[in-house]
Amino acid sequence: MSLKVPGKKIIVVLPAYNAAKTLEKTVFAIPKDWVDEIILVDDASRDDTVAVAKRLGLKTFTHNENIGYGGNQKTCYREALKLGADIVVMVHPDFQYDPSFIPEMVQPIARGECDAVFGSRMYIKRNALLGGMPYWKFFANIFLTWLENVILQMHLTEYHSGFRAYGRKVLELPLHLNSDGFVFDTEIIVQMKVAGMNIKEISITTRYFAEASMIGFWRSVQYGFHIVSILSRYMLNRFGIKRYEQFSLTKSDSPSCTPRGTCPNCQERQSRLFIRGTVNLESFLENSPYRITEANIGVYGDIYRCANCDLYFVDRSNIGEALHTYYARQRLDDVYVKDASGRRHAFRRVLRKISFLNPSMKRLLDIGCGPGFFLAEAKEAGLDVWGLEISSESAKFAKEKLDLFHVFPNEEALGEASPQPFDAITAFDFVEHALNPKEVFISSHKKLKSGGLLVITVPIIDSLAARLLGKRWHAFVPSHLNYFTFKSLEHMYRPLGYSLIHKSWHWKYLSLSYVIKRLFKKPDWRLPKILDFIIPVNFFDEAEVYLRKENT
Repeated sequence: MSLKVPGKKIIVVLPAYNAAKTLEKTVFAIPKDWVDEIILVDDASRDDTVAVAKRLGLKTFTHNENIGYGGNQKTCYREALKLGADIVVMVHPDFQYDPSFIPEMVQPIARGECDAVFGSRMYIKRNALLGGMPYWKFFANIFLTWLENVILQMHLTEYHSGFRAYGRKVLELPLHLNSDGFVFDTEIIVQMKVAGMNIKEISITTRYFAEASMIGFWRSVQYGFHIVSILSRYMLNRFGIKRYEQFSLTKSDSPSCTPRGTCPNCQERQSRLFIRGTVNLESFLENSPYRITEANIGVYGDIYRCANCDLYFVDRSNIGEALHTYYARQRLDDVYVKDASGRRHAFRRVLRKISFLNPSMKRLLDIGCGPGFFLAEAKEAGLDVWGLEISSESAKFAKEKLDLFHVFPNEEALGEASPQPFDAITAFDFVEHALNPKEVFISSHKKLKSGGLLVITVPIIDSLAARLLGKRWHAFVPSHLNYFTFKSLEHMYRPLGYSLIHKSWHWKYLSLSYVIKRLFKKPDWRLPKILDFIIPVNFFDEAEVYLRKENT
């Protein structure tokens, strides 16, 4: 372990190609008391680079064929990790970069301040010109860095320095998916961005001289086009237009995220942090009443992603009692009631689809039925309707205003009143609230007839809208404990004896005034009544899923 950084093994790697004339000067300039080992990987040099390296006592690896700058780095990092490196510093052996900056580069990583430190030639821009950087290269660097900052929403002064220090977890990213060429340096930055890692920059000086390696003008032009291609791939992947595996990471894929918690679906302890909560969930639940039309958008509590079943879920280790209190304070939501006509229109559309899929349907149960608008539509269609609703005020409204007498506060009361199975069960915007979402599917399966339907609507977290909005996604509200992908839904229902017969995006019909209030997070705004007209709304991020109980 390093004498200067106790408990950390620091390895310097030298990706070499035709560096025989400058290698010795580079190695002598490395502060040895800060470094545990030096590795050189030779990319099929045509000079005496390997002989010089061995004379200097360096641990040396060679490629039989030239595979490129990026490919050379991959070998460097792979061998450094094998030797147990905690921090790896890449230094070009052409003596263009000054190795004396190594202490400044490793210390922030060792202190846990960041995941990587880059030596920037452009931190103080005049230093790059004073060091001999050609003007065309100087201005090209400025332009590409500006473009990369805009696309990646970062604030680096340079993306193209070859003097870098990485913490181990950076090098555990899927670097093998990256190019073997010069754009490797940019690809690793994009991967760090996607994985939620932090980069620190320090100002360095450089030297440009005859023996220092530097790609020429036309190769630099090609390099610029390759950078644009990388950025384009990142954008296509980010917006869900086309998937690129090298950038299909999440913050949960960062090795720094320690698996914690148990997935409420599959019970596996393979969950990694996806988004750090921005609001204390327990505190919010203890001090706020539940509203169906929740307008408090934000990341309430830490959200994890299960590596086994792909369910995204909120850490619920300390919210059991607070959640019960939260729902117990629920009152009839005046905003929801005011939008009754639009919501009933949406429910009629779904009811027609259910009736088409199950023409012989007679008995229907709605879980989390609220004030009963869907049940009212089903009753008018001639069905025998039943409901489950924890809110006493909503249940009272359903009974007194809509003549829905079979609404019960829990499954026990429902079972006592109606032990017969149902032809269809619906759960609109319910499963995302459940402490144990899988139990909803299990319980419904028991209550359904063979061939009966289970219909749910749920938010889809890997939808395009969710990706675009990020932490501002409107489904991030305090009462949502679960966020689904179609993969995680299938993992729930298929082993229980359901078959998927239809899925689509869910249309809602809401007043324009409600939509405005929701978008601006102002539920108490008083808007002109002229804005109360109903409009169709579909953000293509909430799914309707129709499941059939297989004949048993």
